[in-house]
This record gives sequence, C-alpha cells and structure tokens, in this order.
Amino acid sequence: EKDIENNCLDGEMILGLFSAISKIYQIEEQVDYQDQSERNRAFIMQCRNKQRELMDLVSSLVRSLSQGKVKQDKSGKYSRLDANDKLAGACVYFLNQEQTLKEFLNSTIIPPDTNVIEGQIRPLTILRKNIYQKNADWGMHDLCAIYTVMQTLKRNDIDAEKFLRNDSNALYYHCLEKGYEIELRGCKDINKQIRHWDFEALSKDFDFKKFLPFN
Repeated sequence: EKDIENNCLDGEMILGLFSAISKIYQIEEQVDYQDQSERNRAFIMQCRNKQRELMDLVSSLVRSLSQGKVKQDKSGKYSRLDANDKLAGACVYFLNQEQTLKEFLNSTIIPPDTNVIEGQIRPLTILRKNIYQKNADWGMHDLCAIYTVMQTLKRNDIDAEKFLRNDSNALYYHCLEKGYEIELRGCKDINKQIRHWDFEALSKDFDFKKFLPFN
C-alpha cells in the first residue's frame, strides 16, 4: 500500500497482478468440470480464451517486475540475483513454471490450481501432524482406530459427527450415573467437585451395540 501511495511502479504492477488473477478466478467460477458435453466444453474454452488474455497480462507484468532482479542461465532456468529478494523469488517461480501454470488454458478438465488435489492430501497432513507426539504403540493404535471409524462412517454415508456425539453423550452419562451410584453406595459426599474416576472401568458394561448406526 505504501508503494502505491508513493507511486512506486513495482507496487502498481503487483496490484495489477492480483487484479488479473482475481478476474481469472471470477471466470473460473462459471466452469463446471462435471459436465463434459460438447456444448459445455465449448463454453469452457470460451472461458479459457478470456483467461488466456489475463494470463498473458500476468506474464507481461511478471517479466517487467523481474527486470534487474533475476538472471537466466544457459539452460533457460531463472534464479534470483539477490537471495533475500522475496519479489524476485516469486518472479523466478512463475518464470520457471510458466508453461505448467498455463496448462489449464488448453484443457476442459484441468483446473488452474491444485486445490482439489491438496484437499485430498490435507487429511494425511493432519494425520502426520497429530502423530508427532505419539511415540508409543498404544497412541498410534488409538489414532488408527479413530481414523478407521471416521472413514467407515463416511464411506457408508453416515453423519459421523452426529453419530459420535450421540454415542459419546450416552457413554458419558452412563459413566456419570454409575460413578455417582458407586459413591452413594459408599456414603460419600457427592457435592465434591473434584473426582478421580476410572472411566475405562465405568464404561465396561456400556452397550455400544445399541448405538450403532444401523440399529
């Protein structure tokens, strides 16, 4: 913003880049990849022609921004003149991947980004993050059991969140009632706020089968 206020050319070109990319995605919102009929493919290519003009503008702006910031070796690969120049790094990435980034312009099935693929990778990334502190076999066993249950419910079109909430609530109240019952039998003061109950032991006679989705 300061660059634009000070009439800095780089700042204005960066703003132009963001504007062009925004318009590319505005056009992309009209694309339906599920419909590959001849009529819709023709419509997608019309969208691609508009996006091509915008991508050409992006290429032009990036090349202008990269002047004096990048160099090209004999193989055609670009690199930064200043290793700490983040703007040059962005330009180098685009220039080295330019043809790949424009691949979607020639296809009715390839999107302009990999968000769909990244969405498929995300569960694995979350799993990797969750297992950093699981250094014991039992911890990994519990995680595998949790993910197995979630995926089984998902593949059977069962609302996992609703099922697990109902199941967990029923289990909790079962343990709560049994715990208080044991305390009352022992004539303990049930008004104590801090308790140390063995929930695993309290849940042993809980009927899990009664709350299975197909019952």
